[in-house]
Amino acid sequence: MAIISTLGAGSGLELRDILTQFREVDEAPITRLESKKTAAEERLVKYDEVGAKLYSIKSHALKLSLSSEYLKRDLSISDEEVLGASSITGTAVGSHNVEVKNLAIQNSWMSSNGFDSKTESVVPGDAVFSYTIGTGDAVEVDLETGDTLEDIASKINEDEDNAGITAQVIDDGTDGTPYYLVLTAKSTGEDNRITSISGLDMTEKQGAGVSLNAEVEVNGIKYERQTNTSITNIIQGVTLDLKKIGTSNISITANQDFLKTEVTALVEAYNEASAFIKENTAFNYETKSYGPMGNSYSMTGLTSQLDSLMGSSIQTGTSITSLYQVGLEMNKDGTISLNEKTFDDAIASDYDNIKGLFLGDEDNGIIGLADTVNDAMLNLTAYDGLLEAEKTATEDEIKRIGENVTFATQRLDKKYEEMTQRFVQLDMEVARLQSESAYMTSVFDSINGKKES
Repeated sequence: MAIISTLGAGSGLELRDILTQFREVDEAPITRLESKKTAAEERLVKYDEVGAKLYSIKSHALKLSLSSEYLKRDLSISDEEVLGASSITGTAVGSHNVEVKNLAIQNSWMSSNGFDSKTESVVPGDAVFSYTIGTGDAVEVDLETGDTLEDIASKINEDEDNAGITAQVIDDGTDGTPYYLVLTAKSTGEDNRITSISGLDMTEKQGAGVSLNAEVEVNGIKYERQTNTSITNIIQGVTLDLKKIGTSNISITANQDFLKTEVTALVEAYNEASAFIKENTAFNYETKSYGPMGNSYSMTGLTSQLDSLMGSSIQTGTSITSLYQVGLEMNKDGTISLNEKTFDDAIASDYDNIKGLFLGDEDNGIIGLADTVNDAMLNLTAYDGLLEAEKTATEDEIKRIGENVTFATQRLDKKYEEMTQRFVQLDMEVARLQSESAYMTSVFDSINGKKES
């Protein structure tokens, strides 16, 4: 303000500095309130970060609580050149010996005689060509006088009633009459065999005298199928793709990598959350103060709650009732870790009981470890949970402090507006007195001077 900046100019006194020093003293309580507000705002941010870390624990616990995750399967094939295979969730664990004896093939026919040209007429008069696929109805194609081999192939391919064959003209490379009309079934298997042809002199080639079906033997039982691919009705839950004649073994196992991956991730999420909470609630001996969340009893006790959850004993009715039995270890620094060798050995020897530890037994009212942890995290992070209660209380505190700061600042501003006016008056009065003093001094000096003369 201009008044404050010129204060003391009349009297020569340091009135501006005096007023500023008075205000600094009076502002100390407001400064302390603002410091509390800043600390509360920092605490609010930390609560959000705690929430994110608890959600991470929850997400891994949730995956471990889903029975569908344990139904996922790993499938291996001893010879992928012979066949390919895939399995769906829940496929029975086991192994299967598969011998591909024959692949499904497409039936083909070729004109009995070759021709010396593919663009010269081979139809001397109007005629009808007909063919039958499997047990279907005969399909007729009208031929006209002067049609060439290419004309015939085009009419067959473009026929709107085409029942599933492809016609083409080939050149077999022989001298004289190298051109032939070839008809090939579009699909493999006996159901797609070309069973009759009339109107053209043709001879059966691929498939003549043999089955067009795929022949496969699985676990000693023989099967025939129309196709080589997407065979789903031999091994339940498994899709087969036959590639070549030969033998291969299929092994279907539980996806145990999922269990190890998620348990490891759960342990890491716990350690991150626990370390963060400890760091922000612990007493700092250098600064002589607690962390941002140090005044929250709920937060200081949360690490103990997490410890108890991870080490929960679940009465599964089996030999495995706790993660500590299968490799979970408590370290000296308060973190936990998973002994990989111990856990791998436990999975290899006791997978179903470890799965039972996490899933529990709904029929017998046993809540598994995964649901126990997931439910606890849900209660902590829910809209009416502990964390939200702490955040709400902190938000109210920030609002209350802000209102107090505003009120105190307004009151102080008013006070110093009045004090400034008084100091202005003081400055003017002192200046007036100084002026009068100077005048009187000059008068007395003048009188004294006359006396001396």
